[in-house]
Amino acid sequence: MMINMSTILILSLFAQTTAGTEDSDTALSGSSDIGITLISGNSESANSAANFDFSFMQSVHKFDFGLHYQGVRDTDQSTGTSSTSSRLYRSDIQYNYYLSEDKETYFWTNIASRQNEPNGLVSRNNFGAGMGYHFSFDNELNFSFEAGATYVDEEKVSADSEATVARMAFDFKWPISKDLSILTSSEFLSGDDVETFVQDFSLRYSLNNDWYLQLANNTAYDAFPSDGSVTTDSRWNMTLGTSF
Repeated sequence: MMINMSTILILSLFAQTTAGTEDSDTALSGSSDIGITLISGNSESANSAANFDFSFMQSVHKFDFGLHYQGVRDTDQSTGTSSTSSRLYRSDIQYNYYLSEDKETYFWTNIASRQNEPNGLVSRNNFGAGMGYHFSFDNELNFSFEAGATYVDEEKVSADSEATVARMAFDFKWPISKDLSILTSSEFLSGDDVETFVQDFSLRYSLNNDWYLQLANNTAYDAFPSDGSVTTDSRWNMTLGTSF
């Protein structure tokens, strides 16, 4: 219920503040990629990943949406039985209001959800707000930093928790060359019995104007993992995608 009400709040705020803005100020962008790795022989498994990101900018208003999936399914060759060892779902919605036309300092509010029940995390939902700062160098290298407070509602296989914690996040994009780019983003939540760090790192190679090949890593650290789980998960995926 918290996530549903928070989504309505963000969408309503965005709709009200963008009303009456000139269409010429509107910018739309996004990307979608998918990949799968099949392993057979001494071991048998299937690794899959799918990502979708969408961004809408209108004057000093920005709306971001992300949806991500990564899964690992293993097969016991002696019995033929298959089981899922990791099934990660992530989603987030964020609204930014820039305080000036230079689009540097901004107010942000977002909601996010993360689930990976095979690894002990049934769900982690959070809703927060704060301030951020964005700068670019030569209109190529882009860096954003955010700080604020977030309410976290977390359910693990062995325990539940609710807390309002501090949130810090940064986003970095660097086109190394005409065809090769680095994209990375990180988020840190800290307070009470919630202490997590999540980082996404991607190396993207453009095949042409619309299509790209991407090597990506997602690392997640949880200082208080569910019983029987370790503190850090790391996933690598190779995906093929398109952008607009």
